[in-house]
Amino acid sequence: MQSARVYLFFNILITFPLFCYYSGVNNGVNKSTVTASVLPRITAKAIDYLLAAAMMETIPRAGFYVGLLYILVGDSFFGGASAGKKLMGLYVSFHRGMTPVKASIFRNSTIALAFFLWKIPIIGWIFFAGITLLEFIVMIGNSRRMRIGDELAGTWVCEIASTDAGDITPKDTGDYTPKDAGDRTPDAGDHAPKEEEK
Repeated sequence: MQSARVYLFFNILITFPLFCYYSGVNNGVNKSTVTASVLPRITAKAIDYLLAAAMMETIPRAGFYVGLLYILVGDSFFGGASAGKKLMGLYVSFHRGMTPVKASIFRNSTIALAFFLWKIPIIGWIFFAGITLLEFIVMIGNSRRMRIGDELAGTWVCEIASTDAGDITPKDTGDYTPKDAGDRTPDAGDHAPKEEEK
Protein backbone atom coordinates (compact mmCIF):
# COMPACT_ATOMS: atom_id res chain seq x y z
CA MET A 1 0.00 0.00 0.00
CA GLN A 2 2.79 2.38 0.90
CA SER A 3 4.66 1.61 -2.32
CA ALA A 4 1.49 2.31 -4.34
CA ARG A 5 1.19 5.76 -2.77
CA VAL A 6 4.84 6.55 -3.47
CA TYR A 7 4.38 5.40 -7.06
CA LEU A 8 1.33 7.67 -7.45
CA PHE A 9 3.19 10.61 -5.93
CA PHE A 10 6.16 10.35 -8.29
CA ASN A 11 3.85 9.89 -11.27
CA ILE A 12 2.16 13.17 -10.36
CA LEU A 13 5.54 14.90 -10.00
CA ILE A 14 6.58 13.74 -13.47
CA THR A 15 3.34 14.14 -15.44
CA PHE A 16 2.09 17.39 -13.88
CA PRO A 17 4.93 19.65 -15.18
CA LEU A 18 4.63 18.03 -18.61
CA PHE A 19 0.92 18.72 -18.63
CA CYS A 20 1.56 22.33 -17.60
CA TYR A 21 4.02 22.81 -20.45
CA TYR A 22 1.97 21.30 -23.27
CA SER A 23 -1.38 22.73 -22.19
CA GLY A 24 0.22 26.18 -22.03
CA VAL A 25 0.21 26.31 -25.82
CA ASN A 26 -2.66 28.36 -27.24
CA ASN A 27 -5.39 25.91 -28.20
CA GLY A 28 -6.71 28.00 -31.09
CA VAL A 29 -9.72 29.71 -29.51
CA ASN A 30 -10.57 33.27 -30.50
CA LYS A 31 -9.47 35.63 -27.71
CA SER A 32 -10.66 39.13 -27.01
CA THR A 33 -9.15 41.95 -24.95
CA VAL A 34 -12.39 42.58 -23.06
CA THR A 35 -11.72 42.66 -19.31
CA ALA A 36 -13.62 39.90 -17.53
CA SER A 37 -16.33 40.94 -15.09
CA VAL A 38 -16.21 40.15 -11.38
CA LEU A 39 -18.87 37.42 -11.09
CA PRO A 40 -17.39 34.99 -13.67
CA ARG A 41 -13.95 35.40 -12.05
CA ILE A 42 -15.30 34.61 -8.59
CA THR A 43 -17.14 31.58 -9.96
CA ALA A 44 -14.00 30.36 -11.78
CA LYS A 45 -11.89 30.73 -8.63
CA ALA A 46 -14.51 28.87 -6.58
CA ILE A 47 -14.35 25.98 -9.07
CA ASP A 48 -10.55 25.90 -8.77
CA TYR A 49 -10.80 25.87 -4.97
CA LEU A 50 -13.20 22.92 -5.15
CA LEU A 51 -10.84 21.04 -7.47
CA ALA A 52 -7.90 21.71 -5.17
CA ALA A 53 -9.95 20.56 -2.17
CA ALA A 54 -10.93 17.39 -4.06
CA MET A 55 -7.25 16.67 -4.71
CA MET A 56 -6.55 17.06 -1.00
CA GLU A 57 -9.22 14.51 -0.14
CA THR A 58 -8.63 11.93 -2.86
CA ILE A 59 -4.83 11.78 -3.11
CA PRO A 60 -3.26 10.21 0.01
CA ARG A 61 -0.70 12.34 1.90
CA ALA A 62 0.47 14.31 -1.13
CA GLY A 63 -3.04 15.62 -1.86
CA PHE A 64 -2.53 18.95 -0.10
CA TYR A 65 0.66 19.68 -2.03
CA VAL A 66 -0.87 18.61 -5.34
CA GLY A 67 -3.81 20.95 -4.68
CA LEU A 68 -1.41 23.75 -3.77
CA LEU A 69 0.58 23.12 -6.94
CA TYR A 70 -2.61 23.28 -8.98
CA ILE A 71 -3.52 26.63 -7.42
CA LEU A 72 -0.07 27.99 -8.32
CA VAL A 73 0.28 26.82 -11.93
CA GLY A 74 -3.37 26.34 -12.93
CA ASP A 75 -3.48 29.50 -15.03
CA SER A 76 -0.81 28.12 -17.35
CA PHE A 77 -3.21 25.42 -18.61
CA PHE A 78 -5.27 25.63 -21.81
CA GLY A 79 -3.46 28.64 -23.27
CA GLY A 80 -3.76 30.70 -20.08
CA ALA A 81 -6.77 29.32 -18.22
CA SER A 82 -7.28 27.11 -15.20
CA ALA A 83 -10.10 24.57 -15.27
CA GLY A 84 -12.41 27.10 -13.61
CA LYS A 85 -11.57 29.86 -16.09
CA LYS A 86 -11.90 27.45 -19.00
CA LEU A 87 -15.43 26.54 -17.90
CA MET A 88 -16.36 30.22 -17.45
CA GLY A 89 -14.90 31.32 -20.81
CA LEU A 90 -12.00 33.34 -19.37
CA TYR A 91 -8.24 33.41 -19.89
CA VAL A 92 -5.21 35.17 -18.42
CA SER A 93 -3.47 37.69 -20.65
CA PHE A 94 0.30 37.78 -20.03
CA HIS A 95 2.16 41.07 -20.56
CA ARG A 96 5.55 40.90 -18.89
CA GLY A 97 7.48 38.39 -21.01
CA MET A 98 7.26 35.60 -18.45
CA THR A 99 6.51 32.01 -19.38
CA PRO A 100 2.88 31.03 -18.62
CA VAL A 101 3.96 28.76 -15.75
CA LYS A 102 6.13 31.44 -14.11
CA ALA A 103 3.49 34.15 -14.53
CA SER A 104 0.84 31.82 -13.11
CA ILE A 105 2.98 31.17 -10.02
CA PHE A 106 3.53 34.90 -9.48
CA ARG A 107 -0.15 35.86 -9.90
CA ASN A 108 -1.42 33.03 -7.71
CA SER A 109 1.21 33.29 -4.96
CA THR A 110 -1.14 35.28 -2.71
CA ILE A 111 -3.99 32.81 -3.26
CA ALA A 112 -1.65 29.88 -2.62
CA LEU A 113 -0.52 31.52 0.62
CA ALA A 114 -4.15 31.80 1.74
CA PHE A 115 -4.72 28.18 0.72
CA PHE A 116 -1.65 27.09 2.68
CA LEU A 117 -2.68 28.98 5.83
CA TRP A 118 -6.08 27.25 5.71
CA LYS A 119 -4.47 24.23 7.39
CA ILE A 120 -3.93 26.26 10.59
CA PRO A 121 -7.15 26.18 12.67
CA ILE A 122 -8.85 29.51 13.42
CA ILE A 123 -5.82 31.78 12.85
CA GLY A 124 -5.22 30.30 9.41
CA TRP A 125 -8.90 30.62 8.55
CA ILE A 126 -8.84 34.29 9.55
CA PHE A 127 -5.77 34.92 7.37
CA PHE A 128 -7.40 33.00 4.50
CA ALA A 129 -10.51 35.19 4.71
CA GLY A 130 -8.44 38.36 5.08
CA ILE A 131 -6.20 37.66 2.05
CA THR A 132 -9.17 36.64 -0.10
CA LEU A 133 -11.12 39.76 0.91
CA LEU A 134 -8.12 42.04 0.26
CA GLU A 135 -7.64 40.55 -3.22
CA PHE A 136 -11.35 41.08 -3.93
CA ILE A 137 -11.29 44.74 -2.79
CA VAL A 138 -8.21 45.50 -4.91
CA MET A 139 -9.77 43.77 -7.93
CA ILE A 140 -13.08 45.68 -7.88
CA GLY A 141 -11.20 48.96 -7.39
CA ASN A 142 -9.02 48.48 -10.47
CA SER A 143 -10.19 49.51 -13.95
CA ARG A 144 -8.77 46.31 -15.45
CA ARG A 145 -9.98 44.22 -12.52
CA MET A 146 -6.37 43.44 -11.58
CA ARG A 147 -5.89 42.00 -8.11
CA ILE A 148 -2.59 41.99 -6.17
CA GLY A 149 -1.39 38.83 -7.92
CA ASP A 150 -2.06 40.39 -11.32
CA GLU A 151 -0.02 43.43 -10.37
CA LEU A 152 2.89 41.17 -9.37
CA ALA A 153 2.80 39.17 -12.61
CA GLY A 154 1.71 41.88 -15.06
CA THR A 155 -1.43 39.99 -16.05
CA TRP A 156 -5.14 40.56 -16.31
CA VAL A 157 -8.11 38.31 -17.00
CA CYS A 158 -10.07 38.66 -20.25
CA GLU A 159 -13.05 36.98 -21.87
CA ILE A 160 -12.73 34.41 -24.63
CA ALA A 161 -14.52 35.60 -27.77
CA SER A 162 -17.85 33.80 -28.14
CA THR A 163 -18.18 34.24 -31.90
CA ASP A 164 -15.96 33.19 -34.74
CA ALA A 165 -14.35 36.03 -36.65
CA GLY A 166 -15.81 34.64 -39.89
CA ASP A 167 -19.33 35.22 -38.56
CA ILE A 168 -18.89 38.97 -38.17
CA THR A 169 -16.97 39.70 -41.35
CA PRO A 170 -18.27 39.19 -44.87
CA LYS A 171 -16.96 36.06 -46.52
CA ASP A 172 -16.94 37.58 -49.98
CA THR A 173 -16.61 41.30 -50.54
CA GLY A 174 -18.22 40.74 -53.91
CA ASP A 175 -21.60 40.48 -52.17
CA TYR A 176 -21.36 44.16 -51.23
CA THR A 177 -20.14 45.55 -54.55
CA PRO A 178 -21.93 45.58 -57.92
CA LYS A 179 -20.93 42.73 -60.16
CA ASP A 180 -20.52 44.97 -63.14
CA ALA A 181 -19.41 48.55 -62.80
CA GLY A 182 -21.26 49.28 -66.01
CA ASP A 183 -24.57 48.68 -64.23
CA ARG A 184 -23.99 51.69 -61.97
CA THR A 185 -21.94 54.05 -64.12
CA PRO A 186 -23.48 55.36 -67.30
CA ASP A 187 -21.58 55.31 -70.52
CA ALA A 188 -19.80 58.59 -70.99
CA GLY A 189 -21.00 58.63 -74.57
CA ASP A 190 -24.65 58.92 -73.50
CA HIS A 191 -24.07 62.36 -71.97
CA ALA A 192 -21.43 63.69 -74.32
CA PRO A 193 -22.60 66.62 -76.48
CA LYS A 194 -23.43 65.61 -80.01
CA GLU A 195 -21.29 66.98 -82.76
CA GLU A 196 -22.86 70.09 -84.27
CA GLU A 197 -24.11 69.65 -87.81
CA LYS A 198 -22.54 71.98 -90.24
